Amino acid sequence: MPEIQLDNKLEFCLCPHYIWFNGKIIFPKLTITGGIIMGWQVTVDVDKCTGDGECVDVCPVEVFELVDGKADPVNMEECLGCESCVEVCETEAITVVEV
Repeated sequence: MPEIQLDNKLEFCLCPHYIWFNGKIIFPKLTITGGIIMGWQVTVDVDKCTGDGECVDVCPVEVFELVDGKADPVNMEECLGCESCVEVCETEAITVVEV
């Protein structure tokens, strides 16, 4: 199983049937057997967002970019649902919901 250590605090492991990231099991968007697509709705409350960029830095698949000083989930389709962005957001501006 390939493993990657990120910033000495986040671990990422690609296993045959799931993804393990930051202590959570995340099932991939496309399964090998059924082709089931899972998606995640990522929302940023711009009134709460301070634009510190922590979500940009922690996201393993680059969902976020800072646009006009606020986090914007410009690559939402890449979201793994790991919720690392939610955990690092001190103002609780980010929500991630399975769709």
